[in-house]
Amino acid sequence: MQYADGGKEQITAGGEILLGVGVVFINAGKIELQLSANYHFDDVSAKNGDASFERYPIEALIFRRADRYRIGGGLTLHWSPVAEINIDGMRERVNFDNSFGVVVEYDYKLLDRIWLGLRYTHIDYTVDGPFSGINVDGSHLGLMLNFRF
Repeated sequence: MQYADGGKEQITAGGEILLGVGVVFINAGKIELQLSANYHFDDVSAKNGDASFERYPIEALIFRRADRYRIGGGLTLHWSPVAEINIDGMRERVNFDNSFGVVVEYDYKLLDRIWLGLRYTHIDYTVDGPFSGINVDGSHLGLMLNFRF
């Protein structure tokens, strides 16, 4: 988005905030299975409008854990990806097909119930509708903070 003062800001198909809830199944052999449902979004705002990209990732990850860390990966399904832009009263919405991707994650245990992680997701989105066939790279690297209850 271009601002009146000449500054620029952009949204990305893999950026900003991921919020989610899930469950972790732990076995005695130091293997963890994590299932989660999430909301992932990025947005920018200006005086004359705003733009956003949002989707709902559903994930199944498997980890090998040690005392203070775990490493693993798995599959992610991004449900209902959509980009919206609203500038000077003109509104455009681009829907994408649901997309499968892969996740690799490393987590370090900071405290008993708090983990800090580094995650890479590889995923592409395909535009749905009249412009179908156009692909957008949604791959991203992220810093994660997990709280266990």
